[in-house]
Amino acid sequence: MKTNELLLAYLKETELFNSEELSLLTEEVKENTVKEVINMIVKSLEEKITVIDTTPVNRSKGDIRNIKEIDSIVKAISNLEYLVEKATSTVTPELKGYITQIKQSIFNLRDHSTDFKEAYRDRKTLMILKYQSIVLSIFSSVAYLISVMIDFSEDDVEIISKPHYEEIAPIRTLIDFNRSIEMGEYKKSVKSVLEMEQFLTKADNDDVLLEASDIITTVLTGIKSFYKDVDNNVNLTSFLYKAAGVVTLVMSLREIFYTLYRARTKFSEVISSIDSFASISNANSGILSRLNQFASKFKIDSEESTRIARREIEAEDKSVGAFVKSSIGLKAAEPSVVEYPEFDF
Repeated sequence: MKTNELLLAYLKETELFNSEELSLLTEEVKENTVKEVINMIVKSLEEKITVIDTTPVNRSKGDIRNIKEIDSIVKAISNLEYLVEKATSTVTPELKGYITQIKQSIFNLRDHSTDFKEAYRDRKTLMILKYQSIVLSIFSSVAYLISVMIDFSEDDVEIISKPHYEEIAPIRTLIDFNRSIEMGEYKKSVKSVLEMEQFLTKADNDDVLLEASDIITTVLTGIKSFYKDVDNNVNLTSFLYKAAGVVTLVMSLREIFYTLYRARTKFSEVISSIDSFASISNANSGILSRLNQFASKFKIDSEESTRIARREIEAEDKSVGAFVKSSIGLKAAEPSVVEYPEFDF
């Protein structure tokens, strides 16, 4: 899909424009709108990424096989599949499909590890963020399915009959990632990111990143440098209008990072619970009790933070719509205010 088609589809999805209004958009307005969307998302990511714990992810330097907890993830998935197989109640095809999507994401990250290792080595900020988003989504999705599907209230752990669940942002992120690889969109994004390098300001960095904390700082520096380039480099703006792969990549980061920013559960808690579930055959009553408490909390947290993130995205989209309408002389709707309710576990 070309950027022009992507932009028109995006504006149409916001339901703020009809076909006649979209026909009024000039190439200049479209190009400026792409710039507005990119800047809006990237600047918001700069704020949110500072409070999200990516250190365990960054230690792997782009290779999921180097994730310290990867064995626990694989074992936890295996335990889920085993419990699904022996369940007396029927597990919906959708839930089974989510497990398949998680496994496929792991395979896809492994198969494209060269791209992500190069991203860490060469400070390709957007690709580092993409890798972070997928790995964090894998952990969060596994923890969510454990929380939704498993009954820890009895000594004999089993599948919950007819569990309530939602397609939370991490699961949606994995589904979209797998589809992007299947449809060839991921390759286009990688190609566009490489081509974009010629328009970016080069940061003065050492050749090797030794600590995960250095990576966090480098990503934040890269984000700030990127949106400054978007603001000031006309050639980059023109390139972004032609490079649908970059636009698609940036937009794919939005929902997952906005959701994780709103989440109350620490990533260390997610990791700990997955570790415990991976060793469920040896669990005592104390571990089962902690898993039960985590499951009750994490299910609510995952679903509520996803809803808040989606409302924030809707508000941002309306802001973009107002920008476009003002650019073509149409009256924009009043900007909406997103409320972020307090919720208890």
